[in-house]
Amino acid sequence: MTDKKPSPDQGTTGLGVQALGLAVLAFIVGATVTRFETFPYPQLLEAPFEALQAHGEQIQLGTLPKTEANFWAPARTDQTGVTVYEKGEAFEGYTLYTSGHNHGAQLIDMQGKVLHEWEVPFDKAWSDPPHLSSPMDARFIYWRDAHIFPNGDVITQYYAAGDTPYGYGMIKVDKDSNILWRYADNAHHDLFVADDDTIWTIGQAFRDTDERPVQGAPQLEPKVLEDFIIQLSPEGKEILRIPVFEALADTPYEHMLSFYTNFRAEDAPWDPLHTNSIEIVGREFASHHDFAEPGMVLISIRSMDALVLVDLETEKAVWATRGFWLHQHDPDALPNGRIQLFDNRGHVGHGGGSRIIEFDPRNNAMTWVYAGDEENYFYSKIRSKQQQLPNGNLLISSHEPGRIFEVTRDKKIVWEFFSPHRHEEDGTEYVAAVSGVMRVPKDYLDFRMTGPKTTDNNADKQAQTE
Repeated sequence: MTDKKPSPDQGTTGLGVQALGLAVLAFIVGATVTRFETFPYPQLLEAPFEALQAHGEQIQLGTLPKTEANFWAPARTDQTGVTVYEKGEAFEGYTLYTSGHNHGAQLIDMQGKVLHEWEVPFDKAWSDPPHLSSPMDARFIYWRDAHIFPNGDVITQYYAAGDTPYGYGMIKVDKDSNILWRYADNAHHDLFVADDDTIWTIGQAFRDTDERPVQGAPQLEPKVLEDFIIQLSPEGKEILRIPVFEALADTPYEHMLSFYTNFRAEDAPWDPLHTNSIEIVGREFASHHDFAEPGMVLISIRSMDALVLVDLETEKAVWATRGFWLHQHDPDALPNGRIQLFDNRGHVGHGGGSRIIEFDPRNNAMTWVYAGDEENYFYSKIRSKQQQLPNGNLLISSHEPGRIFEVTRDKKIVWEFFSPHRHEEDGTEYVAAVSGVMRVPKDYLDFRMTGPKTTDNNADKQAQTE
């Protein structure tokens, strides 16, 4: 019996079908990878840029539109200003917020009216910054977080898109935006003003792991970003600096460093910590736990989905946990002994992928949760904050949609605000993403407010409709 050979036409047809099938398969796989940014999308598209960044070289966004920066996002709604205000249920006060539209912050009332504004462009703070080799264009720098004092002074951080390190330093300004002091270091993500008026923030720098290996993390890239717990005096002078890698080394939590691997699709292999929050634990929280003492520092390590409590005397972690959250931000140690945080990507179900979680750190049991629903979509892939208000309500900032809203413990939205700062590019309307948010009681402030420094068309439209 002889084998039957295909005719030339049959062979060509067969190869054509195979080629077509492979092309279709490649398209499906490629489309899926691109649409959902799954492996190997970041490796294919981001690795060349990240490799350069990891060696201390800056990727300039150059002449690209400002919407390429990650503090502008396509608008999810055409609503601007205050859209919900339930008097008697919302906590009355003033709201300070920063957003991607400028190097500044705005203070608004419950109706969304701008009461006061601060603005200091980065090049006014530093014409020749000693801590940066080649700063980004001003379009890609903005105020990240901010804290307001009763007299109108504000402390803030500069943040840059498209550069690594991305923390561009801290300043303190008075009510008239005059600079009181500067902190020239790569401070990033968060700041916390303690009861003694010292300021806590997070620093970052490159580390050569060949020269200085990270104990417990042999898998790390040769050059990575490391984070630091930093304490400043009220005058902006550095008092204390604790490396986060060393805080975990030689503790029962050292093994957590091995949780981070280069196979996490959406994380940069050169940023294994990405510490994004810092605060001092109070006496009330500590009274509920054997592992905590007042004055310890609670930090959030996003890349490991971890929370870590650090003793400042030993400079070592005394407690740490990972839970049912993903890429969390802004954990707060509450007086009732629980911890509340913004869970950016951990919600599965209707209403979006984000939620606010309160849990008991003794057993990681969830004690309260707020998530969106079909009518109130709630998802912020990155950044965002939450603040426990004196009346028990929660103030939430959702970064990408430029949204700030307040919910009761019964999960009712009693106040909502959408940023009026918009920008149109190629037929798409973008909104300036919201970052730092702080609500204060009306009697907290004792300075003369002078209204907005500038207005734009969107703000004018909002004022006309109020």
